Amino acid sequence: MLFTIAAWSNKNPAVITITDAVFGSDPPIDPYALARTFQLDPYVVKALQA
Repeated sequence: MLFTIAAWSNKNPAVITITDAVFGSDPPIDPYALARTFQLDPYVVKALQA
């Protein structure tokens, strides 16, 4: 089952910052959890977080 979440800011509806919230959070989210969630290699997730 696949779920999608879309969010728009009131200031600029063309800007979506979900990736910044997920891959750029501080402290970072566990890369292995993100890898399973997005079906990516953990090394790819670590590169995105860097």
